[in-house]
Amino acid sequence: SDLAGYKVYYGNSSGSYSFNVDIGNQTSYTATNLVEGKIYFFAVSAYDFSGNESGYSNEVSYDVPTGGSGPIGPINITANDFNGPITLGPTDTLSVKVDTDVGTNAGLPVDWWVVVDTPFGWYYFDVGSMSWVLAGSSHTDLSFTYQGPLFDLSPFEVLNMSTSGLPEGIYTFHFAVDTNMNGSIDSGELFFDSVVVNITP
Repeated sequence: SDLAGYKVYYGNSSGSYSFNVDIGNQTSYTATNLVEGKIYFFAVSAYDFSGNESGYSNEVSYDVPTGGSGPIGPINITANDFNGPITLGPTDTLSVKVDTDVGTNAGLPVDWWVVVDTPFGWYYFDVGSMSWVLAGSSHTDLSFTYQGPLFDLSPFEVLNMSTSGLPEGIYTFHFAVDTNMNGSIDSGELFFDSVVVNITP
């Protein structure tokens, strides 16, 4: 089979998905950063080893019940001010921004992650040098972007560059906050968003 994996898309408007996550070849996924009292609409796509992606599946919806401790709050990453996926040519400009609205969770000690999976390896954004650093061929090689208290972040540009010279392919940017501040990715404590950019010749 040429099936490589699946992507889950979801958002608060039917047919318009603000969030997406690549779940690989898993056939189940639990979304953990949902806001209480909101209705979310979900769809799934499949992709092959060449990066070709199918259309959306049939849509399902979920009304998040109120009560309990609630999530961290909206975690958002955009490419050229879109939630994606977007397609860019060799003469375009790529701008990636991140923002948060953490509400009453401000001050919580967290790991911040801003990373990208590219056709030539994984990179992470280092806030100390304000630059992207090549981590390696796997997400397990990544380092955190920043460790410290959680705070509201207005749209902050982490990348602005010409697509000229970029190899064609799929670039998946991820922005995550991990509430277990230990320098490692803890999937059960992770609140995140992703955006997909397709660079064409």
